[in-house]
Amino acid sequence: MLRKAEASSLFQGLRITRRAPSISHLFFADDALLFFRVNPDACSHLLEVVNRFCTMSGQMVNVQKSFVKFSSNTPNDYREFLSSALHMRAQDSIGTYLVLPVDLGRAKCHQFQPLVDKVSQKLSAFSSRHLSAAVKLVLINTVVIASLNHVLSVFKLPVTIADRINRLLARFWLKNGNSNRALLAKQMWRLIHHPQLLVSRIYRARYPHLLNYKASSLPPRPSWGCRSLLDGARVHSHGVMWKMGFGSQISILDDNWVPGVYVCFKDFTSTYEFPTMVSHIIDPVSQAWDSTRIKQLFPPITADSILGMERPQEKMDDFVYWKFTRDGSFTTKSAYAHLLSQSWSDRTSSSNILPVWWRKFWGLPILPKWKLFIWKILHNALPTAAILLLKGIPLDFTCGFCHHHQETISHIFQQCEFSCLSRSSHPLVQLRTMPLDQDFNSWLTDSIMGLAVSKDWAALDSLLAFFLITRSSNVRNLSDLYQSSSPPGFSVSTPKYLGSAGSSDGYDICLTFDGAWNAKDQRAGMGWYLSFTSTSPAVWGGAHAGFASFALHSKLLACLLGLKQDREKGYSKIQVFMDCGLVCSLVWGHLSYSIAVCWTLRQIRQIIADFGKFDIQKVPR
Repeated sequence: MLRKAEASSLFQGLRITRRAPSISHLFFADDALLFFRVNPDACSHLLEVVNRFCTMSGQMVNVQKSFVKFSSNTPNDYREFLSSALHMRAQDSIGTYLVLPVDLGRAKCHQFQPLVDKVSQKLSAFSSRHLSAAVKLVLINTVVIASLNHVLSVFKLPVTIADRINRLLARFWLKNGNSNRALLAKQMWRLIHHPQLLVSRIYRARYPHLLNYKASSLPPRPSWGCRSLLDGARVHSHGVMWKMGFGSQISILDDNWVPGVYVCFKDFTSTYEFPTMVSHIIDPVSQAWDSTRIKQLFPPITADSILGMERPQEKMDDFVYWKFTRDGSFTTKSAYAHLLSQSWSDRTSSSNILPVWWRKFWGLPILPKWKLFIWKILHNALPTAAILLLKGIPLDFTCGFCHHHQETISHIFQQCEFSCLSRSSHPLVQLRTMPLDQDFNSWLTDSIMGLAVSKDWAALDSLLAFFLITRSSNVRNLSDLYQSSSPPGFSVSTPKYLGSAGSSDGYDICLTFDGAWNAKDQRAGMGWYLSFTSTSPAVWGGAHAGFASFALHSKLLACLLGLKQDREKGYSKIQVFMDCGLVCSLVWGHLSYSIAVCWTLRQIRQIIADFGKFDIQKVPR
């Protein structure tokens, strides 16, 4: 009824700019907001529509709870005349929704102050209880922060308000506004990927260049919502990457499209016309990389990385994805983890530890409690006296063993006289020869990885146990505690095969494949062979040399080539054997697909759909 009345020009809705869509009404539960240009005729027509609706529906408007709000340029006497015509009272403000005022003005700190009061009230309810740090963290995340999620996902908190909340949560995790920025990034991602939404259409009309992954500068006269979304767009700049299809939308130098590599051209002394779009370095006939031109234009490392990236067989559109998740979809959790890792890398002394070391460390077959303890040591997160003193806890900062020097991590484990005495009689040579002038974190990382490479699990167990027990005042003889030759925290056992090859009865052919990959130049080798049973000799096969972006990509390429040969030979019932369980899970769809190999998986599943019977199993190497 309202839309029909507006289309008949009985009244006009509001537009924030000429190109923006007209808004005449917003409904929420049993409340309604009506927007129209103010004049006596529009008021009378609107009352007729409302009265007609009440007659048809049997409902009534509560005039006592209803009100009208005029724009600031409406004269006072005109306001009184129109409000009496509408039989409603006039108000200067719409009110509040979830503590925050609906119509924000220029005094942001005053209008966001109720958030601070709300946090203070919730924290005061817990202050009288004796809660552990873990329980406090749960309460903060599930009660306090959850009550602010609506505001944090729409507006950026003023710095003054954020500082006040940070002071209230000084002993908890919300100290850098990462949760606020992650929620704003989620909101920005939603508006970009859903342009049909009303709020997205309004923002595009008012700020044409705002809803963009590259948005970095404020438009003229921005609102607070615009400023908030721009802060979310800055988070996107670190995690948005392009997935190549045809390549016509991706700029070679301006866009992020090669994982882990800064793309630049070679230095040419003579004038040379460089290509601008990725489609210019793709063969238009075969849709494959133009390897000759790529090697001519780019440095060797960049060229190898580009050639190792997969290409679709048919023309596909380019699209953007979030590089911090496996399937490329944006999640608030991944954005928050990325922002938190940036904060930690800026504040801790472990910034010189390469990410590859951490990947190898998290993959070691040791108990999680050992990994968490070493992580705390390398991030200076152990509750030593020096750290607790910085957090405002009054206590004696001297070492609990020697009572002479300040208690820091390097002092406890490396320089303390008591620690030196304990190491001098320890059977592990790495502990007895620990240098006192070397950085402790560098020595610890080198020692852990050296023992892990040699698979000396007993020595690694003694090393970790020494540091763990040295943290306690009740130190024992470590050499008698750990004598097993198995990985730390595990009994002696041999790894067991998770599955076995089933019977080949009912299948026309068996396919076995594997791939190899060189990380230095992205070169890969793929091999496969066909046999009538899993134990019979090969009857056909093949090998192929090429490029791949990582090891899993080379295995999937080998699978694809083997399946293509099966189809060419006319087989319809295929049984596949592979020694990588991850490949099996990806082919069956048990795991979310990796965005880095989505085109290859698409081709594999298209070929599998042509077979009458198909099975893939993991077998021992």
